[in-house]
Amino acid sequence: MTGVCRRATISDATAVRTVARESWHAAYSHFLERETIDSLVDDWYAVDGLEASITEAAGRADAVFLVAEGGCDGDGDEEYNSDTDLVGFVHVVPKPDDRTVVSLVRLYVHPDCWGEGIGTVLVERALDELETSDGDAERRGLEVEVEVEVEVFAENEVGVRFYESRGFERVGEREEAFAGDTQTVYTYERSLEEEGEGGRQGD
Repeated sequence: MTGVCRRATISDATAVRTVARESWHAAYSHFLERETIDSLVDDWYAVDGLEASITEAAGRADAVFLVAEGGCDGDGDEEYNSDTDLVGFVHVVPKPDDRTVVSLVRLYVHPDCWGEGIGTVLVERALDELETSDGDAERRGLEVEVEVEVEVFAENEVGVRFYESRGFERVGEREEAFAGDTQTVYTYERSLEEEGEGGRQGD
């Protein structure tokens, strides 16, 4: 990636929602209806909600919301390579009531930019910002040894390949009622301090 990775600001909220919508359609359309995806994105990525999440992350030492701009050659119908285009985002928050775990709750890259290393840069930069040591663990409200947790639909093959290629280990599996159906959800974990290994499939 040759673009910019930076902390999100509230002015990014609309572009974040656009990237989320395009990514959801690309990753989930084989098992979710288009109308269902649009409804979920409208709900979960409402601009005011994103602005609140970005503001909260900016004010905490144990959370981070980053965006990536540019650094994408674009291989879709419309090129997505302007230096001003927001091409991806990541959001990591502490797990409630557990100082040993942070949750990677959002990571999406515009599908025109998959495979160009943007997802990898976003994840590694976010985890670098949260990495703890004896000196700053108390300030961050986390333990020194922290696990990163992420949940992925089993049907999201791009996401599954990405996390497994970045050193995440599958530690759980469950069935969840979702959008009028039942979906298998995988849980992955990785040490906060561990360097991801492997390729860049789907990032």
